[in-house]
Amino acid sequence: MAAFVREAYEFGFTHFELNSILTPRTLAELLAIDGIRISSVHCPCPVITLSDGKLSTHPQLSSLEKETRSLAIEFAKQTIALSTKIGARAVIIHAGVADVDFYLERDMHTLYRKGKVSSDEFREVQQKLITERSKKAQPYVEAAFESIRELLVCASENSILLGLENRVHYSEIPSFKEMQQLLMGFQGQPIGYWHDVGHAEILARLGFTPHRDWLSYFRDEMIGIHLHDVDVLRDHCAPGIGTVDWDMVAQNIPENAIRVCEIGEWNKKKDIAQSVSFLMEKGIIGDYLPAHPPRYVSEASPPQPPSQA
Repeated sequence: MAAFVREAYEFGFTHFELNSILTPRTLAELLAIDGIRISSVHCPCPVITLSDGKLSTHPQLSSLEKETRSLAIEFAKQTIALSTKIGARAVIIHAGVADVDFYLERDMHTLYRKGKVSSDEFREVQQKLITERSKKAQPYVEAAFESIRELLVCASENSILLGLENRVHYSEIPSFKEMQQLLMGFQGQPIGYWHDVGHAEILARLGFTPHRDWLSYFRDEMIGIHLHDVDVLRDHCAPGIGTVDWDMVAQNIPENAIRVCEIGEWNKKKDIAQSVSFLMEKGIIGDYLPAHPPRYVSEASPPQPPSQA
């Protein structure tokens, strides 16, 4: 972890978002680094293996099974408590997924990559997916709503903002309309919109909600953003190496939104190394620093971060 943090500082990053790849051991190792600054935490964190062999990322807030949903809520509450302890500002949550035939979306991806996005075959598969989701989604959305309601009590007690993230699969919750309903239903409570650039871009390319609509409609509710590029339908590329319209993104980020680069570990170092300068050139980051001090330190001392980015 110390080597990872040192390299991230060299790339120009100044803060870190904890996510569900971290185990209890690697989380402890990361948080032991002197002066580490955490902007946000992605729920659930850390990840553990459950008694059935599945990971703690498996239970969904939208589950129709009471025991499974209770597990998801408990892991989220633990993540909120962790966030308070380390001085993070926000916890990013996935609201869940509806029980829809995943292979329909897989077929859409296949047809898109073959250049058949304008074909009757593509439109037929897309319509099947839309129809099936519309028939099945509501009970899952209602379950997610109740889970979030419970989590907001915990978030309020811990002075943490919940970031409700737009998702990458059409079967996932919330859709654009569901995001409107959820944020309106919890208006005035510690919850806001968390925009994921890659997720919105992929669904837009598949013919669903245009990327700009997510940004422009939820701009005033946005508390944070995941920044990564998209190459065809592959996201989590380093910003600047894909084909996202970054000028459009830059125009729609509120000043106080938390900026996080969510870059896949498979990216080349040279591409990661240019991310900060690229985003600064686009006006997406600059002198931005989340307003909170580091709270969790130890004897370990990696190089100090740069003063900007």
